[in-house]
Amino acid sequence: MAWAKLNGLERSPGVYRITCLVNGRVYFGIAKVIGDRVARHRSLLRAGRHDNALLQLDYDRYGESAFIVEPLHIIADSGERAEVETALIESNYGDGCYNIRKRAGHQTLETCEKIAAAHRGKKCPQHVIDRLRDANIGRSPPNKGQKASAETREKLRQSHLGKKQPPELVAKRAASLKRNPNYLSNIAKARAAFTAESARKISESMKRVWAERRAAVVH
Repeated sequence: MAWAKLNGLERSPGVYRITCLVNGRVYFGIAKVIGDRVARHRSLLRAGRHDNALLQLDYDRYGESAFIVEPLHIIADSGERAEVETALIESNYGDGCYNIRKRAGHQTLETCEKIAAAHRGKKCPQHVIDRLRDANIGRSPPNKGQKASAETREKLRQSHLGKKQPPELVAKRAASLKRNPNYLSNIAKARAAFTAESARKISESMKRVWAERRAAVVH
């Protein structure tokens, strides 16, 4: 990622733009220190772990030399930086812009709930689904190959205790599995892999769960 129009502004607070020279698509961002934020972008892109899937896709496709970074506005006030970034995103939003959200900064919980309520029940447009699918093809999850700690597994177990999945979700998953041409062979393989050791572990797990439930009722 090459710098353009530097003039010593990379250590300043403000608004910056990343441009793909191949297709002209742009990304707008803000930072207290523009150079540090851009270095973070570069590090994540090189590692294939950037949270903006579209930017990562074009980076992988065209290479780092296809992108330039420009400081656009030097602004010390964080609120003003966010306003300028939002205006830039809104005026460029669409297929020619990498930014996913129209507004800058983090949303409050109340705002997130309002946004969720406004979109609840609505189907995602097909062109958005296609863009996200294409951007994620061939990408591995950032935690792939990493084993969860015992503490994390215990927290997950505790969070699911006593919870039941909605019947309609269970039925939907069952129907999806049955559409798989390997459905029956997968069941046979699972049954063959079920050993006495597996049965013992399940038994011990269930005994522990019921012991915890009984203890909770007593107290």
